[in-house]
Amino acid sequence: MAARQKVSVSIDSKLLEFIDQTSNNRSEVFNEALTQWRKQRILAEIREGYAQTKEVDPTIAEENLLLNDLALQEEGIVD
Repeated sequence: MAARQKVSVSIDSKLLEFIDQTSNNRSEVFNEALTQWRKQRILAEIREGYAQTKEVDPTIAEENLLLNDLALQEEGIVD
């Protein structure tokens, strides 16, 4: 497990109320939410790169997609 650092953030009070009603561990909720957000951002960048490369060279685009998938699996970002 990666080392954790303590941070301070400001969030909407209704969102915090929802978190407190649904979980007894705020840190875990934030960690999971940010992990999912990170995954979505990375996958969006890969899709964008794939779309751009596919227009130029579909073969290279497919190879890059496979390499990206392997790298994401290695990093534990996707299963």
